[in-house]
Amino acid sequence: MRQLTHLNPELESRTYGSSEEVRWRARDGLEITGVLIKPVGFREGERHPLIAQVHGSQVADTTEFQASWMNWGQLLAANGYAVLLPNYRGSLTGGAGFARANQGDLGGKDLDDVIDGVEALIRQGIADPDRLGIGGVSYGGFLSALAITRTARFKAAVMGIGLANWISMAGATTGPEGMVALSWLHSPYKDHQLLWDRSPLAHAKNVHTPTLIYAGERDPLVPVAQSREFFRALQHFGVPSEFILYPREGHSVLEPNHLRDNLKRIVDWFDRYVKSAS
Repeated sequence: MRQLTHLNPELESRTYGSSEEVRWRARDGLEITGVLIKPVGFREGERHPLIAQVHGSQVADTTEFQASWMNWGQLLAANGYAVLLPNYRGSLTGGAGFARANQGDLGGKDLDDVIDGVEALIRQGIADPDRLGIGGVSYGGFLSALAITRTARFKAAVMGIGLANWISMAGATTGPEGMVALSWLHSPYKDHQLLWDRSPLAHAKNVHTPTLIYAGERDPLVPVAQSREFFRALQHFGVPSEFILYPREGHSVLEPNHLRDNLKRIVDWFDRYVKSAS
């Protein structure tokens, strides 16, 4: 094959982290896969700061080039981080059954899959247990926010365009039927206790992890109020936190000046709280 175009020649001089598929056993015995992006300058036998970057719903991460508004893999690798992209149950990696495996259990075993993957990389000597971070976009933002209510393992978190309160989400979403058919399999008004228990907001008092939160002003899928509710709760409990609202943006950050600001804030946040942790 012969390359015909050079649309981004400035990228050709960059050095990138190598990526590979990794596998681990979840605590219930199910095999989970993911992608490990090694930091630029990776050395065998040396532990590195690790960021678990959790993807959104109904997608999957592969070993292709990882750099976009929703995937910070190569950007973090260039700044010295190992990055785990976990394909937790509910991802499009193991057939229809695996893709539906978290229905009715959002924030349950799928979150366990993510945390178990981090623990596996610690056991393998790749991740530094004292320098761990977590972050994600959309459903990945939800799982990241819920993770820091359950464990103090992570030194920093990023909740991007995430969900904090399944109860208020039920009354604000533009697709309430989909919330039943695709997510919980029952009406939130019939069994609201489970939805509240799986809401990060319900457990905000447990959070001690510095958290960066951002959202799009015109997001049609996840209302801005979801981010604001969680931010105000963290502020109430004295958790170091920031909330950035990007004007004109929807369920993504796309304007070049916004994207530049967003990615810089993410790297700076992890540098501040993860790299210096040990």
